[in-house]
Amino acid sequence: MVNIKLSIPDELYKKMKKYSENKWNEVVGKAISDYINIIKEKGSKVSTKELLKSFNKEFREEFFGCNI
Repeated sequence: MVNIKLSIPDELYKKMKKYSENKWNEVVGKAISDYINIIKEKGSKVSTKELLKSFNKEFREEFFGCNI
């Protein structure tokens, strides 16, 4: 298994700490895998807006402060 370093905004980190029981490495790994599958489906790069739409409403509002 490969390790990667990830930089995130301080505010997002604070939100993540509230849910410390989550295995964030699995969440990030799943997000990357899902993103790759979306790219394969569309045959091109996917915009951030399209990617955010793939998350459920509650997740978008809690972690990204938006409801696209």
